[in-house]
Amino acid sequence: MIVEAATRLLASEGRILTTNRVAERAGVSIGSIYQYFGGKQAILNEIARRHLRSGEDAINEVLAHNPVGARPWPDVLYDLVAVTVSQNRSHGPAHGRLRHLVMSHTLAEEYEALL
Repeated sequence: MIVEAATRLLASEGRILTTNRVAERAGVSIGSIYQYFGGKQAILNEIARRHLRSGEDAINEVLAHNPVGARPWPDVLYDLVAVTVSQNRSHGPAHGRLRHLVMSHTLAEEYEALL
């Protein structure tokens, strides 16, 4: 509920997103925000983690259903591009803001460590 509210607000408010606004939109107290997250950056990191995980799962699904040689590679590539475009659109205007706000922080290092 908190992450979903923050995602919606991120699209409309970008950098001026506050934990108070997230709490208000989620219908929870500000104390609940800090009970589950350390602050705004932690919420943004969680949004990014979920988004990256969703994208990775979608790409892996395409690859799992298309073993090497089963279909012509341009067809598989088309499917991968379609999934990528869909993932980039999934957060609407928030996607670009999310990338800018979060990838400049520790999440980039965490994600790189997973690769």
